[in-house]
Amino acid sequence: MGKIDRFEALVAWQKARMLTQAIYEATHRKGMAQDYGPSNQMQPSVRMTMGLAHAD
Repeated sequence: MGKIDRFEALVAWQKARMLTQAIYEATHRKGMAQDYGPSNQMQPSVRMTMGLAHAD
């Protein structure tokens, strides 16, 4: 396995980034954006996923 110089090179981080983008896009669509409950739960959860993807 080669050395990874940046956390952005981690496959886990890249997939978490794609998931984050997909969740934010979904929660900003008309129907979901108006339903604050699920959006309010999903967005912080996906931010936490990004944090875990590059944690030491």
